[in-house]
Amino acid sequence: MSFWIVVSWLGHTWLVLPLALMFVVGGDARGAWRWLAALTLAIGLTLVSKLAFLGWGIGLRALDFTGISGHAMYAAAVWPVAGALLASPTRRRLGLTLGGVLALLIGVSRLGLAVHSPSEVVAGWMVGAAAATWVLRRPLPHTGTAWRWASILAVALASRWVAVPPSTLAQPHQMLVRLALAASGRTAPYDRHTFWRPPHPRLPPGQR
Repeated sequence: MSFWIVVSWLGHTWLVLPLALMFVVGGDARGAWRWLAALTLAIGLTLVSKLAFLGWGIGLRALDFTGISGHAMYAAAVWPVAGALLASPTRRRLGLTLGGVLALLIGVSRLGLAVHSPSEVVAGWMVGAAAATWVLRRPLPHTGTAWRWASILAVALASRWVAVPPSTLAQPHQMLVRLALAASGRTAPYDRHTFWRPPHPRLPPGQR
């Protein structure tokens, strides 16, 4: 298993979304609702952008943009906040920074695996960072640090066990494809490699 695959898994839905929900459950009510709302908006925007291209071919060809990177979005929305929550009150800036670095690395992994374009990864970072910023605008509670570490370990182990088969890792994308086809009435999804394939250049008259 390559380094980039391992890093990329740290931004997968199977890991990051359950982890975020665990933190929401263990946090104070007001902060929990704020983070839940931020995540819902970020996830919704990401899904709409992906469905728009898969079902209707709506994207930005000039930027090779076919939808917001979910891995980059999840990473930027969750890991900086998780880092701040896991750190002690005096080291929350360090926890936030480490979470941000991890989010950047997860985005780079999507480029290293050639599954997203730079514009899609940057868009994911921006959407996720906006969600995290909204959560971090107010002071975070410092409760149950040991419980949080236990939660992150449990979620990581459980999600890794569930998502080991490649077919399982691909399930979220496959569900999106099925939804896009059902909504658009198409029999096959749009794909950047076929839909945006550059036309053959015209040959000069003497070379036709």
